[in-house]
Amino acid sequence: MSKQKKLTKKETVFCEEYIRCWNGAASARAAGFSTKTAREQAYDLLTKLHIQAYIKERLEKIRMETEEVYARLSAQARADISELVEFYDTPVLDKEGNDLGTRQSIRIKDGAMEKFGNLIKSISPTSNGDFKVELYSAQTALELMGKTYSLFVDRDEKGRPIIPATVNVYIPKNDRADSES
Repeated sequence: MSKQKKLTKKETVFCEEYIRCWNGAASARAAGFSTKTAREQAYDLLTKLHIQAYIKERLEKIRMETEEVYARLSAQARADISELVEFYDTPVLDKEGNDLGTRQSIRIKDGAMEKFGNLIKSISPTSNGDFKVELYSAQTALELMGKTYSLFVDRDEKGRPIIPATVNVYIPKNDRADSES
């Protein structure tokens, strides 16, 4: 964005929100534009060359390379909860403070969030004061990788692979003015 027009604060907020949700009207509202005119504002903003250039530049910066996607899916498929959490004993006391024994609790291992945090889908508290740690689905990661590498092929009744048809459609550019009579 060296020689491009500088974005206003509203335009920057609009662009960042648009990159996040891909909804022009919602992005315009988040940027502080009127709810009544958000749709029109989004259209106007998205037709401005400096807005388009900013969005394109930001997408280039945040885009994941194919190898990174495969590496993350592989890590997700291989994720092992025992690398993230550990069990430990916590004392159980009655109302008077008498020791009733121990119960096992879990905690996230030191350094695990930095190393494996991207594998965690959610962490939520439980009723007994512990936390529930849920990882992203290894099964889903394996399915995505299998589809990518064509490991799963649909077959017909006779066992032959079904190859989907690809249709390319060419639509010539229409240079006529868009006006309604």
